[in-house]
Amino acid sequence: MASKKKKATSADKKKEDLLEYVSKEKSKFKTTRYYFTKTGKPENYVRERYTSRGQRFYNPKQTQMDDYKNTFKASLLEHEKKYLESLIQDPTKTYYIKLTMGFYFPIPKADSKKTTALKEYGVILPAIRPDLDNFDKFILDVMHDVLYDDDKRVVEIQSFKKYSSEPRTTIIADVSEYIE
Repeated sequence: MASKKKKATSADKKKEDLLEYVSKEKSKFKTTRYYFTKTGKPENYVRERYTSRGQRFYNPKQTQMDDYKNTFKASLLEHEKKYLESLIQDPTKTYYIKLTMGFYFPIPKADSKKTTALKEYGVILPAIRPDLDNFDKFILDVMHDVLYDDDKRVVEIQSFKKYSSEPRTTIIADVSEYIE
């Protein structure tokens, strides 16, 4: 008995051509990964406040934001700074950023040894205030002018809160630039 072969239709051919085109375009992106770490308890975003005396708005965490920004900029190598500055200064360039942010909180000293171990190994997670999105907002504000010129460049965010004996904030940034 002869086996029946499926005839290639024009729709199959179009789909195949489209997949080939997508694959070719995808290969035109160059991705670079950057790592940032700031030791100490993670900082969260705080709304701007209004003073009735001076009748102006101010950000109570501006000094912490500047400290984070300076720490992150200082952690970049010279050629990385030049590359990122060239991306930021040219609005015609096409690039995207994917961020992975980890916020590691100190373990309270009053916890028992068992509870401390559970928190250290991620069994107990910090379901505490402030909310995770406030930490995300803080880092997005800090990374402005370090990694990107506009928030629209950030296309993916993954973030988490954990306990650690070494409190810190870690950021992994994947910058994908379209190379023609």
